Amino acid sequence: MADWQLHRRLNITHSLTRNLPKEILSYIFELVCAPTEADDPPDNCPRIILASVSSHWHEVVWTTPQLWRTYSAIHPLQRMVSTLQMFADNHRAPSSIHLTFHFLGEGGIEALLQAFETVLLQDAASHIRQIVLTNLPPEYMTIIKVINEHCFNIKKLYISKCRLSYDLSSWSYFLTTQFPSCWSTLTNLGLKGFPLDICFDSLFGCPQLIRLAWEVPTRPINGLTRPQHRQAQVTSFPHLEYLSLSFDSPSDWIPWFNSFVQFYQFPGLRELHWLISFHFDHQSPELLNRFLSTLPRCCDTLRLSIHIYYPYVTLKKWMKSALLHVGEIKNLIVSDDNPTSFLLMMQLFRDPAFFPSLTHFKYCCSMKDCVENEVIINSIYEALKGRKETSVKSFSLQVPLWEFPYWAAQRVELSRLMDDASFKLEIIRGCEKLDL
Repeated sequence: MADWQLHRRLNITHSLTRNLPKEILSYIFELVCAPTEADDPPDNCPRIILASVSSHWHEVVWTTPQLWRTYSAIHPLQRMVSTLQMFADNHRAPSSIHLTFHFLGEGGIEALLQAFETVLLQDAASHIRQIVLTNLPPEYMTIIKVINEHCFNIKKLYISKCRLSYDLSSWSYFLTTQFPSCWSTLTNLGLKGFPLDICFDSLFGCPQLIRLAWEVPTRPINGLTRPQHRQAQVTSFPHLEYLSLSFDSPSDWIPWFNSFVQFYQFPGLRELHWLISFHFDHQSPELLNRFLSTLPRCCDTLRLSIHIYYPYVTLKKWMKSALLHVGEIKNLIVSDDNPTSFLLMMQLFRDPAFFPSLTHFKYCCSMKDCVENEVIINSIYEALKGRKETSVKSFSLQVPLWEFPYWAAQRVELSRLMDDASFKLEIIRGCEKLDL
């Protein structure tokens, strides 16, 4: 009897429930399908899940173009190929495509690229604005030629390869074409694991670049003298606002860097990200100082990633010499796994001459238990106390997920620093913001 009454109430409720208007559902679905970051794809393809709930939802999903702006293929091959085919069958070319080739065998890669090409060959390929290819094997780089032939309005491109390859046949397309020479509309470019000479060609092939990232380029495949052909005159890239450089083989790319510093100008650069890696040893700081001396006054953000153990004295000497070239840096972001860097940074930060125009300082520490918590709190307090009366308006410390206890007395000290509403202090453990 009770079950019958329950079913009756459910049936009555269902009969009185109307479908949400398409406009409202479309708005909700857009939020569900939206990427978490502006340039990041979603983690899967939620449209398929939403469309399978009911016939009404299915109709809304398939008739709302806004839901098909971004496609991410980061799942098993069969699902990726079938979903790409779904895009092609319905003549939908998303404005953003993200494909990953990790753990795919040779047959799987070819199947995915074939499906990918099917989408690109549609008449709507000109709608594609962003393409991300992750872990693409060098022997399949010919897909770039297909993109070059069919996508004429790309704004953002990121390509990373999954392994080293010095086989010239893998790069034959780039050796005969200034990559990507015909993409005059490209504004964002990221290349990871590409030979350095190809990276340089990409810069000249994209005169409208706003953001450029070279991540761990490999040694040039066409000799070390090739940068000479770029030295006929000084070249300016007025649109470039963000530049990220991380190199791994200084002996191979020093001639290229010399050309880079001497003949390339970035008058509109606003943010520089520089990686100091293990292979640089003592060369990276000197090279960075040279590059800092060429920065325009408008460059106000500097990101330093330190992935090498430097002796305390060496690091301190380098940081002080770098101060001579920082210009009007207002935002400083430092991330490192160097156990001596934190205390050094706090000691330097205490001095008003350290980045005198600085307003925001963020320090990301990836070394677990590298410094005792009491020492961390005390060093932060002493450093901020000395800089609070200057232009500094905020300080942020990001630490990994481990216990970060501090005593009530330390909390009181930190709270005093935040009495002024114009000053912001935060400590983030993982993704959790600690209550100070």
